[in-house]
Amino acid sequence: ARATPGGYAAGRGYSREVQRVIRNVVLPGQRVLELGSGHGDLLAALKPSAGVGVDLSPEMTARATARHPNLRFITADALDAEVDGTFDVIVLSDLLNEIWDAQTLFKRIARWCTADTRIVISLHSQVWKLPLDLARMAGLATPLLEQNWFAPTDVHSLLSLEGFEIVRRDCEILCPFPIPGVQAIANRFAAKLPAVSAFCLVNVYVA
Repeated sequence: ARATPGGYAAGRGYSREVQRVIRNVVLPGQRVLELGSGHGDLLAALKPSAGVGVDLSPEMTARATARHPNLRFITADALDAEVDGTFDVIVLSDLLNEIWDAQTLFKRIARWCTADTRIVISLHSQVWKLPLDLARMAGLATPLLEQNWFAPTDVHSLLSLEGFEIVRRDCEILCPFPIPGVQAIANRFAAKLPAVSAFCLVNVYVA
């Protein structure tokens, strides 16, 4: 399941913002593998020359295939998915929080990498743990699987153990809600201010 920080409208607004953020670090025309691909909209938005999505849910895979017939979608657990070849970019968007063995995941990812492959990871910041928990208890946010909350040092350690190096980290998405005018200003400008970026919802890592 893809994590969303609010109800349906907020979820759509959040998903669009995640697509915008990840498009900023992934060039069109690359070979892209997305683990936890959901409906496939993020993978499609990256405009890959060859795109493969892996998702645990057969329903999600079927929907993704119908929505994006030019891409390939596989039903499998990210921890034991069988995918041939190597990729320029491997995307993990809102997946790491739900994986029960992140170290094994990175170990498996290494088989799909060349020396130039980039791993792009987006996951919720620890700052938002309590607000999101309270929102879900109040029925204002999507119920999710039990979440792991990783600090930046945790992500760095997990990646470095498998030979990956973080080359970029950005704090993104200050406002996940689709409020006209407000969302664009908050996420594209205010979120870049040093005093404000610590309160962003998402950490994006490129390794």
